[in-house]
Amino acid sequence: MSLKHFWRAVESLPSLAAVKTEWLACLRGEYHLIKPFLRPRKDLAFSFPHPNGGLPYQVIEHGRDDLVGVCQETGETITLTRSQLVVYELDQQRLANQVASALGLAAANRVVAQDGRLFSLGAFRPTGHSVAAFLILPSDAIEVTSGAASLISQGLSPFLLLTPTRRFVTAELDLRLRSLGSANLPLRDALVVSDDGQWSIADEAIRAALPDRPVEDEPLSNRAQEVLVAMLQLNAVDSDSRQSTAAIAARAMGAEADANSLKPVISELATRQLIQTRAHRGGGCWLTEAGKRRAEKLNNS
Repeated sequence: MSLKHFWRAVESLPSLAAVKTEWLACLRGEYHLIKPFLRPRKDLAFSFPHPNGGLPYQVIEHGRDDLVGVCQETGETITLTRSQLVVYELDQQRLANQVASALGLAAANRVVAQDGRLFSLGAFRPTGHSVAAFLILPSDAIEVTSGAASLISQGLSPFLLLTPTRRFVTAELDLRLRSLGSANLPLRDALVVSDDGQWSIADEAIRAALPDRPVEDEPLSNRAQEVLVAMLQLNAVDSDSRQSTAAIAARAMGAEADANSLKPVISELATRQLIQTRAHRGGGCWLTEAGKRRAEKLNNS
């Protein structure tokens, strides 16, 4: 079975924590599969869900065993027990480890810079080349976009970004990922749980999500090819040997070339992570390892 209710709940509960009654309502028939990933917190809830879906009851404690919920709309009261108010939070690390296992990977590590909701699951080779896998448990689209941007800026493409659903993955981000040979894989569609409780992600789902080939093998315009070859000939192979756009333009197109005409090409090559750039005074461009390989192929041909 899939965990469609659970993955939706992950994105609809900002704190990833709720009382048992709310988890049951969110997860429905999936609760027994997720229960091992829920751990109780020491503090009790300040509110309790209303069975009709209205505003939650406000919890008032008259004594240790004298707890009531007060409806903020009607003033109706209900008697509550301490056990009903225990807050269960999602054990994100345990969940990430389980998703890593579903991919055949050993374990997950938190990416600390992303507020603890981004996990590195390891690398594998689903399509003949190495792909890094990451899991993010976001509360909004900004978290997904910033998490992906952080991975891209670290030069980790191509990677597979696993999200609970597609809800917070914008069309713009999806296109950017694919341009880098990376992809988003929503777990709602890809992950299944067998009758004996085993979690798995089908190889077909992974291959279908990822582009057909590594980004460094994607077709390039003639001008982009010329720029890569020019950078190789200028020995712009690291940040210390970076070259200005003007120098690259002169090498690629002649001494009278307009450097500004290369801006779209430079942007394209940077997006594909074939080059890196540094702006402002003293800046310039240099080839990445993938860009150097592509430039050498072009130069030899």
